[in-house]
Amino acid sequence: MGDGLNLAAAGALLVVFLITRWPRDVATLTGAGVLLTSRRMHSRRTLGLVDWELLVLFTGLFVVNNATESTGLPSVADHLAGPCGSRRPPPLGSEPNAYTADAVKVSC
Repeated sequence: MGDGLNLAAAGALLVVFLITRWPRDVATLTGAGVLLTSRRMHSRRTLGLVDWELLVLFTGLFVVNNATESTGLPSVADHLAGPCGSRRPPPLGSEPNAYTADAVKVSC
């Protein structure tokens, strides 16, 4: 019987995603909340399947990435590295042959 509820929730979310202008994150969290609070689905078993360490790792990664970007440290490091420190290719579409050997000639 729990499979029917899961399919109904997935179908409802699909309709919400395709037809309405509701924010997807709110709709997804609402659907997850409904499934977790229903008595047909064992929430303890479902929460046991979550890899909490990986979830915390990714959350911390986004926090550190945002903090580093807000300090301006990446642009300072790029400036200090000079033309030879950063071997990033030019943006796509900026040169017709951006990834060929003749596109960028920097002697380091």
